[in-house]
Amino acid sequence: MKLAEKGTESMAAYVEYIPRKRKPDLLSDEVPWRNMVLPGQVLQKWQHGLQRSYRVRGPDLQGISREEQGALMLQANEVLKRIGGRWMLQSEAQRARVQTLPVVPWASPVPALIDQERRQALLTTPGSRETAYFLTLTWYPPSPSTRQGLRWLLQGPETASMTPDELLFAIPWDRAAPKLWSLPFFNTVPELAYIGVVTLIAVFITAAYANSRTMLARIAPPEMMTEFFGIYSLSGTSVAWIGSFTVQWFTDVFQSQRVGFASILIFMVLGMIGMLFVREERTA
Repeated sequence: MKLAEKGTESMAAYVEYIPRKRKPDLLSDEVPWRNMVLPGQVLQKWQHGLQRSYRVRGPDLQGISREEQGALMLQANEVLKRIGGRWMLQSEAQRARVQTLPVVPWASPVPALIDQERRQALLTTPGSRETAYFLTLTWYPPSPSTRQGLRWLLQGPETASMTPDELLFAIPWDRAAPKLWSLPFFNTVPELAYIGVVTLIAVFITAAYANSRTMLARIAPPEMMTEFFGIYSLSGTSVAWIGSFTVQWFTDVFQSQRVGFASILIFMVLGMIGMLFVREERTA
């Protein structure tokens, strides 16, 4: 934090924190927090992240099935992904000795005596513990830079081919329309349209695999057929990680899965350019 002075007034100006390469001199250089911007809300040094902790109460997750746990996680993800940027959840359980118990009025003296005995046992027994649950949400906003311009080139001006409100750039869809079924995923028309497009792409990719092997068998010299298919298989396996790495890198940089998958177009264009130099006749 720096102080920008104007006349007799001073105003806090927050700039990006750059960690020191040498050994820190002060304790403030070690802690990741910058300032308390609002009651209970902490501003972090790195990328202006915001952090807030909540004391929570909810259902006992140990007593519900894995399917219900998965549905709850999907609901939380649907809410958090709308804020954009990157976020992280940290949970904490604190065990402490029972200090107080709520007073329960009883109409009859018998249950009142039983409750008094139970309260006395809980308050005096050293092993009596209660658990408090806390949830910390950390959010990093998307960095404003030229990435937004590149995202606009790939996605268009605030549009995408499949969104909760639009199909294929032009067909409107009501976000509040009833779900098709009760499953927590793939229960809307945009989601099903996305699955249909992906399935269609998979059909063409399978055909490309078959055609590539057919073409290699047609152009490879007969006496070197085994060597050509060996190199074909080795090259495909050795560079398979490049596609996954590229999708992951673009997704992380632009904070968008659509941009990440659109990066595959780079390899498609390079492949089309390379095919222009392939001779279709068999090599002697």
